[in-house]
Amino acid sequence: MVVGNSADGSAAPLIDHVAWTLAEWDKDRVSAELKRHGLDARADAAGRSILTKDINGYTLELCGKDPEKRL
Repeated sequence: MVVGNSADGSAAPLIDHVAWTLAEWDKDRVSAELKRHGLDARADAAGRSILTKDINGYTLELCGKDPEKRL
């Protein structure tokens, strides 16, 4: 059992990020809209989702429901 994101339970629990799935996924459109609102928008390592930060500094991931459409 993993507790607090570590196998031995020694680390405090944390939230790494929150992800939202968008029904009408268009990576370029989402990125442009975030930038239009003054938010950072960068692709994840695989280029399948867009990462930004919320007002509290948490990472927010936006992606499509269908993995094939995420590209």
